Amino acid sequence: MSTEDNEIDYLAIISDAIRLEKVILIFLGIWFLISLSKAIRVLSNKLYSELPTKKTIIFQISTIFTFFLNIAGSFYIFYSILKPPKELLIAMLGSATFATGLALKDLVTSLISGVTIIMDTPFQVGDRILFNNIYGEIKHIGLRAVRLQTLDNQIVTIPNSSFVNNAVICANPGQINLNVIMKFYLSPESDIEKAKNILKTTVITSRYAYLNEPIIIVVDTVWQGEIMCMLLTLKAHVIDAKYEKAFQTDIITRATKIFLENKFKFPEKHSINQTVDSETGEIAIHKDTFRQTSN
Repeated sequence: MSTEDNEIDYLAIISDAIRLEKVILIFLGIWFLISLSKAIRVLSNKLYSELPTKKTIIFQISTIFTFFLNIAGSFYIFYSILKPPKELLIAMLGSATFATGLALKDLVTSLISGVTIIMDTPFQVGDRILFNNIYGEIKHIGLRAVRLQTLDNQIVTIPNSSFVNNAVICANPGQINLNVIMKFYLSPESDIEKAKNILKTTVITSRYAYLNEPIIIVVDTVWQGEIMCMLLTLKAHVIDAKYEKAFQTDIITRATKIFLENKFKFPEKHSINQTVDSETGEIAIHKDTFRQTSN
């Protein structure tokens, strides 16, 4: 068979592979995979609403299943519909491997990183993470990227490859409950033991508190400008990560009220120099702006 005949044969094979009905079948197959993935996500959310204590395992199983379903399903759709002959596969792979590798380098890196995230599990769906100053809950781990919902309900999409060489802080790996850290500043002459008891009682009486974990209070001295303050760092667990800010608000509001009722002294700064961190809500302390007050 001549070279010309070989070229005509290949053209005929390619022409047969890209017929309209086969292209339509491929698009229908892709649409079916997307619909099936969405259905699995809806089912997972429904199961979570009925079994909230199984949130982690439900989302983990659904994520792994969806991940490999998309990979295996895509391969099956293209191979079963096109049914490319061995000769065509060799010819196409030989000529397209280099070009495809360059064009899809970032995508392939993200795909491999996605498999690594699934297998190594530095975090799971439902975990709260801090990554590059972005804090929020993992909503979806996909083939290409991870979707994270911040505390102000914004969705951030992060390529999987970004997690390979960067540090990720996971606040509640595989757990529903979450450790919440709150800071309280008091003057040095304050009754620290009484203040610690107030904080512990406030946590115990909170409807959001998860009491199977210890309540820890760390006391330290810090300087704000020229004034020495007692810093009480409260570490307590909230029953569900979604109540993190509600728990923090509840504890800070009620504890501060009790401190005021018991005549505790606070360091206070002039409002002209006051700034508030938009992410954490923590008041920033500026040098030489404090004055000692009491109630």
